[in-house]
Amino acid sequence: MRAFLLTFCISIYSSFSLAVEYNFPVLDPFKATFISSAADAMLSSEGMNIVSVKFHSQIPGRSNLKYLEHRDYTSIEYAFHENEDRPLVFILAGLGGSAVTGLAKFYQKTLYKAGFNSVTIPSPYLWKFSMSHLNSATPGFMERDQVDFYHFLKRVYRYRKNLSGFKSSKNYLLGYSMGGLQAVYISEYDEKQKGINFEKVVAVNPPIDLYESASNLDQLFPLYKNMSPERRHYMESKVWRLIMNLGQKFSKKAPSDEEIIDLIQSLPFENYEYKALIGRSFLDTLAAMILVSEQVRDWRVIPIYYDTLSPQASLTAAKDFTFIRYFDEILFPDLVNGPIGVEKSREELIDTMGLIGKLDYLKKTEKIKIFHNEDDIIVSNASVQLLKDLMPEERLKLYPLGGHLGNVWFPSNVNDLIMAFAN
Repeated sequence: MRAFLLTFCISIYSSFSLAVEYNFPVLDPFKATFISSAADAMLSSEGMNIVSVKFHSQIPGRSNLKYLEHRDYTSIEYAFHENEDRPLVFILAGLGGSAVTGLAKFYQKTLYKAGFNSVTIPSPYLWKFSMSHLNSATPGFMERDQVDFYHFLKRVYRYRKNLSGFKSSKNYLLGYSMGGLQAVYISEYDEKQKGINFEKVVAVNPPIDLYESASNLDQLFPLYKNMSPERRHYMESKVWRLIMNLGQKFSKKAPSDEEIIDLIQSLPFENYEYKALIGRSFLDTLAAMILVSEQVRDWRVIPIYYDTLSPQASLTAAKDFTFIRYFDEILFPDLVNGPIGVEKSREELIDTMGLIGKLDYLKKTEKIKIFHNEDDIIVSNASVQLLKDLMPEERLKLYPLGGHLGNVWFPSNVNDLIMAFAN
């Protein structure tokens, strides 16, 4: 298998002319971050053996929520090489990400073509996951979330026995963005529970100080909110057409080097528009999650209109929230005063969120590797320096450019990822 992986890295990705050195072609970190939304279209799924599975909620009452009736399930996707024993990589989606679109699928295609089996896992911040599989329906504190999330992972893992021709004797873990943070927590939790046994773990662009990253995201929200409806519609139409065109053009073949460069150069937005579009994506994720949390926990922070058929009015009210406001007004009070009664102050909770809450574990474990970008838009220079001081060189790879996940498709990054699991 190792020979196959090396051949794959050389023949598929290193053909890209920019892979000789790390000459990433996008200097603006916000533009790079935006490009990550198109990464899925850069690889074809032609010829892949994919099985999609729905996992319904096991929590009573979750199928009865207003606007969301009978939608208490989430989908995952297995991709595997029939009758061949290949390592199984669990792919944890980023903040609000599903298991069937976006970067989760990009990584699945990449790993499949490199000879791995994989299964994609949605984010706890995805409203359907929060509604269906989190008892609290209020994600954000990994020490609490990891219990329900790990239970879901074990359900997914058990399902492999139903897959005809599936073989795998090793389990690996890959997470990106918030999924990368989860991967670190889940890795340690799995060592205690011994339910899956992840032998190798890779975290890509995880938030180091989660409260800091949330604050950085919040700063993008006004750029979108202050735009006129006409301007919003204009930008979103352009994005929609871009993604549709990419999907049609590259559904059966990956773009060439020249086509990728042309795509990057032809993007029609200004810097502030990239920021606004990124903000809009996270704003929608947060609003939908708050709508679910409100209905399950009855916070009374947004109205629920039981005499209407559309959730739009409630979602509009939820969009007044920022991540920091969500933490301060919903999550932290729930942790301190809710059923589990966390005995920590607000400051102590902030100090333990993100990778900073797992520094001791990161120091002692040897199976975790972290890939990060020095210009990540949600991470400060001080946080990056913390990683440099903490992690040995063989377990930390820092790229000078790429924004937040904006370079995951770049040949150097793909080669590094594949070899992290292959070695």
